[in-house]
Amino acid sequence: MSPSELTDYWQEEYGIEPRTPLFRQQFKNRWCRIYSLPEGKRYPETRREYQILLQRHNRVLASLFSQEKNLVLLTTGFSRGNRSEAVQDNALMHPEARHWRSILADEENPDGPPWHLFWRGIQWMPGVLDGVITQTAEDKSWNVIVLGADTHCLYMPYDGGADLILSDEEQCKRVKLEFIEWVSPRADGL
Repeated sequence: MSPSELTDYWQEEYGIEPRTPLFRQQFKNRWCRIYSLPEGKRYPETRREYQILLQRHNRVLASLFSQEKNLVLLTTGFSRGNRSEAVQDNALMHPEARHWRSILADEENPDGPPWHLFWRGIQWMPGVLDGVITQTAEDKSWNVIVLGADTHCLYMPYDGGADLILSDEEQCKRVKLEFIEWVSPRADGL
């Protein structure tokens, strides 16, 4: 996928800026949250908890993307102050990542620092995203998005779990049932 193809796909499929908090509001019927650890524990503290965290993420990723080998990984960097140059997320720097676009970090603060989105293609296989998931789980990276263009799914890890945007409401129901032990029990899904 080229940068222009990514832009066209993104606009047609989602039509909103790639800020992870926006998705659960915009796509309520397609949104699902998975916890990384039992009982919604936010941060792993032991080697065993890191194993559980990675097992859960990889199992969900495999469920979503096992038939889709080519994914797009979007990572976010930011500039301090009003600098406009694109700066990659230090924790997720990768030589193949290319600057895709810059957006306002906060639409309500147009003078604030921008976020810079970087993209790269990845070949799906279990474990390929372990570094990304770990950095995000430790709150060292944010606004990370894994895009499956063929499956029309987004996987957005955060420190505590992952938000999923599924292809449709039916797939969302199936995923919630498949991972019922890991889905938030709260009425609001958080």
